[in-house]
Amino acid sequence: HYLLYCHPNIYKKELTKGVKKILDKTAQSLFSEKPHFIGKPPFVEEFRFHSKAGVEFFGYAKDEMEESDLYSNILSKYLNEDLIVQSWRSGAKGALSPSCDSRNTVSDVLTIHMAFPNRKKEILFTFTTDHSKWAISADSANSVVCIGDVNRMVKKIHFYSYLPIKYNFFLV
Repeated sequence: HYLLYCHPNIYKKELTKGVKKILDKTAQSLFSEKPHFIGKPPFVEEFRFHSKAGVEFFGYAKDEMEESDLYSNILSKYLNEDLIVQSWRSGAKGALSPSCDSRNTVSDVLTIHMAFPNRKKEILFTFTTDHSKWAISADSANSVVCIGDVNRMVKKIHFYSYLPIKYNFFLV
């Protein structure tokens, strides 16, 4: 049901018999002319799901009526984690400042520097040129990785968003 929080604009829709069997009536409404979008609290919802291989993921969906930053006001509290967030923070109304006013902090990535000594090459990603949206736990022992769809911008507080998360994720 997370898409009912995100209000997608679906231009071409087809509900196959196979998909119809696994969706309830509310989820099937996404394929109709009048989807049953979320219109009353709670405006944030946690969803759990499994990959085909059985790996568990969970995610958070936020309706535009929830007027808070997904990362600092919702995600860090649900996870009880300090987070490091990379997102586009340039544009209208400005970026949100790092959040240090709650039990958990949210710090913003300014630059990612990748060095490849064997190839004598370096790559820089700055928040003003990189449009990716992700968060990781500040404590590497907790291994939380989040891939998102919303920037940490003042303007984006009123946007729908969805953020799938994977615990115990390791990059090699």
